[in-house]
Amino acid sequence: MKKAVMYGAGSIGRGFIGQLFYISGYETCFIDVNQEIIDLLNNEHQYTLTIASPNGYKSEYIRNIHAISGNDTDKAASEIAECEIMATAVGENILKFIAPVIAKGIDQRKTPLNIIVCENMMNSDEYLKSLIRPYIKNMDFFENNIGFIQASVGRMVPVVVSNNPLEVIVEQYNQLQIDKDKIVGTFPEIKNILQYSPFESMKKRKLYMHNMSHAVCAYLGKIKGYEYIYQAIEDKAIQDIVRGALLESANAISKSYGVSLDELIAHGEDLIERYHNKYLRDTIERVGRDPKRKLKRDDRLIGAALFCLSNEINPEYILIGIKAALSYEKELSMTDTQLKETEPLYEMIIKASLPALNT
Repeated sequence: MKKAVMYGAGSIGRGFIGQLFYISGYETCFIDVNQEIIDLLNNEHQYTLTIASPNGYKSEYIRNIHAISGNDTDKAASEIAECEIMATAVGENILKFIAPVIAKGIDQRKTPLNIIVCENMMNSDEYLKSLIRPYIKNMDFFENNIGFIQASVGRMVPVVVSNNPLEVIVEQYNQLQIDKDKIVGTFPEIKNILQYSPFESMKKRKLYMHNMSHAVCAYLGKIKGYEYIYQAIEDKAIQDIVRGALLESANAISKSYGVSLDELIAHGEDLIERYHNKYLRDTIERVGRDPKRKLKRDDRLIGAALFCLSNEINPEYILIGIKAALSYEKELSMTDTQLKETEPLYEMIIKASLPALNT
């Protein structure tokens, strides 16, 4: 059976990429440091994936799996050396810890390998490559035979407490967009993976439409006292602001990359419809957490607003989302250095005001 490695057995690893590998006929090795999850995966050799549709829940089993500890670097490297495809979904801050292990596996390979980088950050492919490069022994093989492919992870996977620790609850959407131009050699056949070239517009669409609008919905929902995203998006006042922010980013992306505006508007409406999914039970707290990171210059809120300004589009509704994010935690303020460095946006944020949000 074909072999795949999924570095990270969390919500995206099990709830998204693991499913795509399974339905494509792969045996998947999950590498993680959560010993409880590792033991359960090895005991059960399957886990439950529950799909939350607007009509309710439907569960299926993901099989042909096993797991090893990332602390066992020899075994982890051996799996990487023998697999046909690999993906990571561990979080930006963890990449530096897994880089030496991946390098060890690459140095044992004789054939090319493509690594799908499913991390929620811009240029995650180049970042991971830069972390691995210092540990590589055979640099010529590394540079010519290892592909680092950025992915746009659009599936929403909330953190839901279940009696079954292996169960993952996900939305129906399960397409993964990847950067076609970063593929090395022949990319293996994997269902629901879509190759895009150029990928830059897709990255902007994910960060400045999906991530941005999700955050705006969460921060406005927090102000209104809602617990779940579906409650916030059902509020007409909030939905109007989210839709306006999506339209601002859509116009900027269309103008900058020549992408059909109608296509982008349709994507925005699809996102709004997906946020309505009450069975997903995605919380305001999960989507809104870590607002300081999400207010970085190149992230979903400030980044989207600056991108709009660079395309001569006034980010009126995105600014409302930024003001809401600033009110999410008391320690956040416009005096933060990272916000002062966003001229000419700084003065616009100061002048922007939150609407009453009356329904």
